[in-house]
This record gives sequence, C-alpha cells and structure tokens, in this order.
Amino acid sequence: MSAEENIADCYTHSREFTHEGHAFRVRINDDLMSYTATVSRDGEVVTAVTDLGPEAAEWSHSTLADLVLE
Repeated sequence: MSAEENIADCYTHSREFTHEGHAFRVRINDDLMSYTATVSRDGEVVTAVTDLGPEAAEWSHSTLADLVLE
C-alpha cells in the first residue's frame, strides 16, 4: 500500500448524501485538512475527487454536488 493510499484510508469522519440520483460520500481528515469525494450512481463509481480543499467542509450538499460533477 502506498503512502497516498494510507492517507486516503485515514479519515476522521464522512458525509453521505444523495443528490439528483447520485450517491455522494465525502471523506474528511481534519488533521490533514483533506477532503475527498466519491460519487456513484446505481452502484457504479461515476467520479472521485481527491483535492477538494478545506473550504469543502462548509459547502452545502448541492454546492458540493455541482462542483464535483462538473
């Protein structure tokens, strides 16, 4: 397992929600100010974003969805 994979697996909490048929899971690591998002539809991953930045903690679900799905 690489160092990058280790960081991705170490998160302090997550937000999960659905928006327009997509399932979102945002993993948050407060220690590293790291925010990653995985979006799926019908069980298939549509996109994954690994560099949302600390400001993502304050975004609404719709804002987060719009930015990740761009």
